[in-house]
Amino acid sequence: IVAENPKCPASLLTKLALDKAKEVRWTVAANPRCPAELLAELDTVFEDKDVRERAKAELARRRKNA
Repeated sequence: IVAENPKCPASLLTKLALDKAKEVRWTVAANPRCPAELLAELDTVFEDKDVRERAKAELARRRKNA
């Protein structure tokens, strides 16, 4: 999957975050290059609980490591 590639550009991750498949959106949220703004959006916009939880966990991990 392109979304799990750590070299995937943020612009492509932003497009992939709109994919219909929740697995793709979840993978975007797990990508270390996913912009924080996009993670926050994934945490609030989508109704899928798994995607929201993954985005929230990644944001928390980044805050902890900052």
